[in-house]
Amino acid sequence: MNILLVILIFILLASCAGLALSLYLFFKRDNRLVVIDRYSMSSTTEGMSLSTSPKYTLKKKDLNKSHVVMNGDHKIIVPSSSSKWNGTITISNLQDVTDTLDVKAKSRIRIIEYDNKTTIYGGVENFNGKYYNYDKVKGTIDLNNYTATLYFTGGLVNIDIHTLIMPSDPILS
Repeated sequence: MNILLVILIFILLASCAGLALSLYLFFKRDNRLVVIDRYSMSSTTEGMSLSTSPKYTLKKKDLNKSHVVMNGDHKIIVPSSSSKWNGTITISNLQDVTDTLDVKAKSRIRIIEYDNKTTIYGGVENFNGKYYNYDKVKGTIDLNNYTATLYFTGGLVNIDIHTLIMPSDPILS
């Protein structure tokens, strides 16, 4: 029997019997997703503990996982040791809050800043926006409404950022 049908029958019977019923919603933790959230329980620190700091340092165990940033204004650190890693990390924050990507490893960075009226479809040749390319740099980039894909190739970190707005110019050298 379908589990959803069993739950619905239980709720119906409980409500007919006049029983007080509390319904809790649980979700299975996905090992391929890291939620960076300074206000809630998350895997942003070692183990499962309350994270009060808006700073998150990427770790080797984060490779090949997607990261979703909640409640914004975080500083996400790409450590210098990451130049020896192999794999990818995707970071997304689709809120109007500013995160700072602090790159401590020499990286090749490409930023695509879209006009806020642009609708993105696969294979589109023309768009209203700007490209920024930086080669073998370190530094900080303030971002909001972005998706960043970090490619670790065991020597050089390649970072591809798509954003609607860059609040300020990147500070890279």
